[in-house]
Amino acid sequence: MADSVSTRRAPSELFEGAYYSIVDGDVFSIAKVLKLEPEIVHVRIYKQHFQQRPRSIDPAALTLGTIHDTDGFGMGHLPASAGNFYGERPHFPDAC
Repeated sequence: MADSVSTRRAPSELFEGAYYSIVDGDVFSIAKVLKLEPEIVHVRIYKQHFQQRPRSIDPAALTLGTIHDTDGFGMGHLPASAGNFYGERPHFPDAC
């Protein structure tokens, strides 16, 4: 798993509306960029987790879930500093 992270680099530019895989502890999650502001990235984090960085993202298969779900939940809106978001090593998939 570490090899898949280290061989991919963060995009030099983020795009509103785009989906990115991000490092989430020892797994990967999917984040959608909702809005970009200077130094702030507004994202939606989906509840699905992956053991390896996904090569493609199917938005129709993503859900937020609820706090009552036993298998976790996502975040509908999370403002993050650009530095923190880039620290999650966002990767735009090869194919969407």
